[in-house]
Amino acid sequence: MPSKAFEVGDNFDALRFLFATCVAVFHFVALTGGPSLAFTAGWLSLGAELSVAGFFVLSGYLVLGSFQRSKNLREYAEKRFRRLYPAYAAIILICAAGALLVSAPSRNDLAAVAKYLGANLLFLNFLAPTLPGVFEDNRLQAVNGALWTLKIEVAFYGLLPLIAIAAEKLRDAKWLLFGTLYIVAEIWRATFHSAGGAFAVLAHQLPGQMSYFITGMALWEARKHFQPGRLTAALGLAVLTASLFLTPLESSRAGALGILVIALANAPRPRFKFERRADISYGIYIVHFPIIQAIHAISGQIPIWIQACLSGMLIFGVASLSWRFLERPLLYSGSHYKTRAAGAA
Repeated sequence: MPSKAFEVGDNFDALRFLFATCVAVFHFVALTGGPSLAFTAGWLSLGAELSVAGFFVLSGYLVLGSFQRSKNLREYAEKRFRRLYPAYAAIILICAAGALLVSAPSRNDLAAVAKYLGANLLFLNFLAPTLPGVFEDNRLQAVNGALWTLKIEVAFYGLLPLIAIAAEKLRDAKWLLFGTLYIVAEIWRATFHSAGGAFAVLAHQLPGQMSYFITGMALWEARKHFQPGRLTAALGLAVLTASLFLTPLESSRAGALGILVIALANAPRPRFKFERRADISYGIYIVHFPIIQAIHAISGQIPIWIQACLSGMLIFGVASLSWRFLERPLLYSGSHYKTRAAGAA
């Protein structure tokens, strides 16, 4: 039994917060190019990659639960839309408005701004990643390069009901379905990754990332009979570590990471309640890139640690405001954040 200083499970928000922060730290180093931080870039890149994969595992696990609790497909779609799109659209619109305000090239090329809005609002960020005159002197010119994962997330939201319904009809044979999808995803990833060049980009898209989602879904379905504990978490960590160094084990990475992530999500932990009142992880993820870009464009000559402090304060501040005034008010009425608040009241 956990001690009174600890409680069981519900570390999902804390993990998302950690993953989002890891991605933000990596992007800070990549975008600012601080020489004093260059030695950490490789490890931070790996941490960011595993953090994104961890997000996908949690999505598979939690979104399948959300689908099963939904009364119908419409309610499921509404919940996904409310949680993801309003804040996403807001950051796209704010960046475009900011460009029109401060950049004469943007004001002189409204067609390019319109293209940016149209492509990005439809999750097609790769079609228009930049705005005229914005961040042109930075190391990278993309306005918000972190948003590429959102189209994968949305595509998964669309596929999940089909997979879930098929799994329900297959009953015990659903494990064969999950396994098949996992293997297909890994074959896709390995094939395009080995091809290199432009093909390597496809390795990181669907279905290349499906193995992480499927692992999360499978662990949700197995939760009543199998909950990863300390031993399985240690095994998952060992296999995950080995997969980073041994090519033949790369295909096991998604499964190992999934077991580790879900074990941590349900593990006893010290009682701290900050993430129960606010989930700013999504806000951190969608706002950090343009904030770092803007700080570096304005203050590129000041010490890197000052840029880091300014960026961190703005990222957490804006993410908190996004949660307080945009994300939380628009959540579906049955969201656990709203039910918790009602219970506390």
